Amino acid sequence: MAFKFPDKDPNEKLDYTVDWSRYLERDTISVSQINWKIQKEDGSVIDLLPNRGFQNDVLVVNETASATLSGAVSSSTTLVVTSVSGTIRVGHKVTGTGITSSVYVTAVVGTSITVSSSVSIEDATALSFTVVGLIRASDNTSTYFTTTTMTAVLDKGETNKNYTLLAEITTTNSPRTTAAITTSRKINLKVRERV
Repeated sequence: MAFKFPDKDPNEKLDYTVDWSRYLERDTISVSQINWKIQKEDGSVIDLLPNRGFQNDVLVVNETASATLSGAVSSSTTLVVTSVSGTIRVGHKVTGTGITSSVYVTAVVGTSITVSSSVSIEDATALSFTVVGLIRASDNTSTYFTTTTMTAVLDKGETNKNYTLLAEITTTNSPRTTAAITTSRKINLKVRERV
């Protein structure tokens, strides 16, 4: 009889731990501070802060919002909304009847929302604003790092997208340099579509 792993719960979070012990023990130093970063496609690096998601090349707070379109739009990147619940943020993915591709918020000024590509939507359409990108769901408390390791708890992620994480540590003072050492490791992740 063949063994089969059960389906993964879509709400399950995955944790990634980086262990530096073999690099630290020879100098009798330990991890004193950690920082998770994400490397963008252009090579620039930003902090992947706790409870933040990375999508459409920007960092966005892990929260959702909803609103109603005020006035129909035809092939426009500007939406005027009403009945806003929550906070609409740059980077949020926009969904609603009439939106057939990936559309993201690129600017918010009052009730006027600019989106990443032109859409045609009927008046009074209900819109949702969500985080679908890779979310860091942990913090920097001692639960998530020790004297030799650091752990990130990650959630979600857009289908078929590559993410490059950098696990950066700062050590206690090294006897060799009489100062702390900061170093990082690169982790490549790919979110694959479930079949």
